[in-house]
Amino acid sequence: MPKKKKKKGYRIRYQTITVTLPEDPRKGICEACGKSVHKGEIRTTHMHHWVYQYMPKTVRQNPELALKNTSELCYYCHEIADALRALFSDKAPKAERIFAVAKLIPFDRRKKVLNILRKLVKLLEEDINQHVEYATEVVKKVLK
Repeated sequence: MPKKKKKKGYRIRYQTITVTLPEDPRKGICEACGKSVHKGEIRTTHMHHWVYQYMPKTVRQNPELALKNTSELCYYCHEIADALRALFSDKAPKAERIFAVAKLIPFDRRKKVLNILRKLVKLLEEDINQHVEYATEVVKKVLK
């Protein structure tokens, strides 16, 4: 009886399906904290989908689409990314519900939460401004 050939490639889940990519897209380094598999700082990395932009049928036909809006993260950063995606996805609860749950945070933890949120807002605003400045420079060069 002939042996079954092992399918080459890297399998990745996308919503309800699994597709095979020609090569492993992972580099072994968490894009968020910078920890490395190769240095022994973490065991593995995971591919986190920030947005499921395409229908599974479309991704099945073009598996490379599974990598759109995807980050390579360590286990701990992946947990945080999952929580953020749950808060801000199209299927996220209304803001009022998020606020109602946030009000339940114990008083001794609220200062920490506020500090994190302030830093997050500042970081995201700076990042947006950098992207706008870069885009403005590109447009000016194109219009010259």
